[in-house]
Amino acid sequence: FVVAVLIIDRCIMHEGLLTAPTVVRDRVVEHLTDPVLVTNHDGTIIDANRAAEDLWSHSETGLLQTQVREVVHTIPVEQLISPTQNSEVTIYNRAYEVASTQLDGGNPESDTVLVFRDVTARREAERALTHMTSQLERMAHSDALTGLSNRRYFMQRLSEEFERLQRHGPALSVLIFDLDYFKKINDTYGHDAGDAV
Repeated sequence: FVVAVLIIDRCIMHEGLLTAPTVVRDRVVEHLTDPVLVTNHDGTIIDANRAAEDLWSHSETGLLQTQVREVVHTIPVEQLISPTQNSEVTIYNRAYEVASTQLDGGNPESDTVLVFRDVTARREAERALTHMTSQLERMAHSDALTGLSNRRYFMQRLSEEFERLQRHGPALSVLIFDLDYFKKINDTYGHDAGDAV
C-alpha cells in the first residue's frame, strides 16, 4: 500500500499525469468536429484527433509520423504552420479555414496545432449572396421588358460623368433620341413588335 501511494504521489501529483493538457486532449480535442493536427517544427504530424483521422481516412497507416504536406498539398508547410496567418485550403471539394497556433510561442521549434474549420457552407452562401446582389443591382438599373438601362441608371451615370467633367474634361455630350409616333407601331404591329423596336 505504501509503495502504491508513493507511485501515485510521484506519477500523478509530481509528474502531472492528470494535468489539464491531458484532460483537454482526451475530453475536448478528441470530441471536436473540426479536424485537429499537431505537427512538430518540420511538419511531421505527431497527433491527430478522430475528426482528422476520419477526414483523411484514405491513409491505411494513419496520420501519425506523416508529413503535413502529404495531406495538405495546396499550401506550403511554412505558410500552413505559420502562427501569423490563417490559410484556406480545399480538401475533397470542401473549403477549410486553417488556424495555426504554436504551443510555445517563444520557441521557434515549438509544436504547432492546426485546426481545420469547414467553411464550405459559408463560402457557398457568400457566393449566392454576391450573385443575388448583382442580380438585384441589375434589376434596379434596367427595364425588365427590354433589359435596357432605366432612368435611375441614366441619372446616376449622368451625375458620375458630370463629376468627371468637373475634375478632368472640357466637354460632355449627351445624345437623346425620341421616336415620334411610336404608339402607331404598337397599335399597328402589336406590342411584341413594339418591344423589338
